[in-house]
Amino acid sequence: EVAEFFIQHSFELTFIQLILMILICCCWISSHQPHALTCQHSSVD
Repeated sequence: EVAEFFIQHSFELTFIQLILMILICCCWISSHQPHALTCQHSSVD
């Protein structure tokens, strides 16, 4: 049971880290490429 709990706990930590990495990557891309977020607005205009 301890091993299963450790595996599930480590998986949750890895999953959270994966989400954080994706969010950080999105923020980094948006900060370095602002036109990527404004391209839709410019196309509407």
